[in-house]
Amino acid sequence: MVVFLQVMVPVLLIYLSGFSLQKALKLDIKPISTLAMYLLLPFLVFKTFYERKLDLNFGYILVITLVIMLALLGLGLIIAKILHYN
Repeated sequence: MVVFLQVMVPVLLIYLSGFSLQKALKLDIKPISTLAMYLLLPFLVFKTFYERKLDLNFGYILVITLVIMLALLGLGLIIAKILHYN
């Protein structure tokens, strides 16, 4: 749970702040999301991994993330096949 709070919460806060600014000020969201995705998010990930010791919990997170991604990919392919999408 600590890893989730230290890694995912800051990322979610960045996206929440961008969403809130867009709703309040009607900003053009494309440049903000591009900046967050290609510049700020890698900096945040690098800082997190630089400051924390890598332990077995990161391995668990990686494996669970890969399993979820593969399950979603499989589910998407099955649904596409059922609905006759190419």
